[in-house]
Amino acid sequence: MMSRLLMAGGGAEPLDVSTVFNTITWTGNGVTSQFRSTGSFDLVNNDGFTLVVTRSSSTESVQVYERMGGVNRRAVISSESYAGFSTNNQPVYYNNGLSFAGTTNNQFGVTYVAYSFNVAPTFLSLSSYTGIGGSYIQNLPHTLGLRPGMVIQKNRTGFAHWNVYNKQATGTNYWFPLALNNPAASGFTAAMGVFATDTLFGGSSQNSNTITADANELGTEYSAYVLGHDEAPEGVIQHGEYTGTGTTSGPVITLGWEPQFILFKSVTGNAPFLTWDATTNGTNSLFGTTAENVWSLSMAVSSTGFQLTGNDGFNGVGGKYTYMAIRKAGV
Repeated sequence: MMSRLLMAGGGAEPLDVSTVFNTITWTGNGVTSQFRSTGSFDLVNNDGFTLVVTRSSSTESVQVYERMGGVNRRAVISSESYAGFSTNNQPVYYNNGLSFAGTTNNQFGVTYVAYSFNVAPTFLSLSSYTGIGGSYIQNLPHTLGLRPGMVIQKNRTGFAHWNVYNKQATGTNYWFPLALNNPAASGFTAAMGVFATDTLFGGSSQNSNTITADANELGTEYSAYVLGHDEAPEGVIQHGEYTGTGTTSGPVITLGWEPQFILFKSVTGNAPFLTWDATTNGTNSLFGTTAENVWSLSMAVSSTGFQLTGNDGFNGVGGKYTYMAIRKAGV
């Protein structure tokens, strides 16, 4: 707790979630670049990343736009392509929005949603590191000031999966391929979980040609997005798990506040990472080019959390599921 308070400026001011997370939606015109307002959310003076998800029929994969150390990079989340990052087709960032060139994220009549994350203690830390190979564990620094709840990692230059570590999965440490429907499996992120502390996380070596992971190949450059888990009353991000009941009176998840964004994943079944957000009040799959609402999710949000309310892909009888929830601004 002391570390968390010191990292947040001595605890004098709690983290304002409106400065670290933002959701916007738009419909493409297919012709010219459009400015997308984020209000007071600043994309120029902060490191972070943005996910752009297609909400209607499209051939576009989920796009990841990274802002780290003065360099902007782009990659896709796709089950068909595991290519590394590139520096082309970048958005233009402003302190109150962003715009995309041409028809990138701007196909005519297609609706999109963008989730932007900014670096801040207890919420998000970005890491850039080089693999050292072998069976060695790297102890890599982060700036959360508390133990991570999730790490999203990607090989920048080669063909390899996006890898996700979630410390809550069935009480153990498991990894998920971000762009596939696969259930959890043991792998490099188990090592990340074992060695994660308030200041460090770890990555071990695996074969990049397998579905397991590519976290520490000799000489390979990586990006890692390290997300916090903060149970303090003023915290803005939490991770957890639940067991499905298959009923309309499913699990009640108590966060202590109303969420504006939730990322779901099945631990035991075949289902994608699925987002829900209060701006669209809809769900979006991060699996390839799948459009909205292909995967059903019945849920009720309250001032203290949320409840699963249907027999669907994220409340199956006896199924294990993880979530990452972000607090609604002003509550």
